[in-house]
Amino acid sequence: MGMVVFGLLILLGFLLSMAANVTNIVQAFQESVTWGLLVFFVPFALFVFVIKFWQKKWISRVFLMSIGGAVLSMGSMVGFIAAMPEDIRNEVFAEEGYYDESWDGEFQSYETQSYHRNTVFEPFSEGVRFATTAAGQAQTAQTAAEWTEVANNWDYAIAMMRSVPGGDPNFEIAQQKVDEYAKNFNYADQNAQ
Repeated sequence: MGMVVFGLLILLGFLLSMAANVTNIVQAFQESVTWGLLVFFVPFALFVFVIKFWQKKWISRVFLMSIGGAVLSMGSMVGFIAAMPEDIRNEVFAEEGYYDESWDGEFQSYETQSYHRNTVFEPFSEGVRFATTAAGQAQTAQTAAEWTEVANNWDYAIAMMRSVPGGDPNFEIAQQKVDEYAKNFNYADQNAQ
């Protein structure tokens, strides 16, 4: 519920600020065409215009309304982010490269998180997972389609073991598993045919 309220406040602040800015541009054109063009096309000319004509009630009030709308929008954005469920907030901001709270309560930079995210995928573990699946399927496989699925899983397991890098502590075991899994693949492939 909090996210909806903050979302509406963001929208209200944005609309208030935009309406005030359009009104400021209209007031600048009412003052003179030159001021209108300057405020419309030149960055920060609006601030010069407001300072120069601050004594006019509508100009100062509308400018303050614009600032108020922007502050409301920004403050509501902070509330919106705070009201997000933590798992969604962490996922959104980790993807965007902002800081994210790690499991131990300290802050981790995006670079550190992306390194940890990339190291989660380990070819050796994936190879073992595919091999375990294939071995389980082989216990009950009877049809050609079932044996084809078993063979595919052995093939994936072989591919994962072949992709284990040379510096990995499991490299030697992975190379042994390639030969072992190849025999199982051949057996499943023959049964598939």
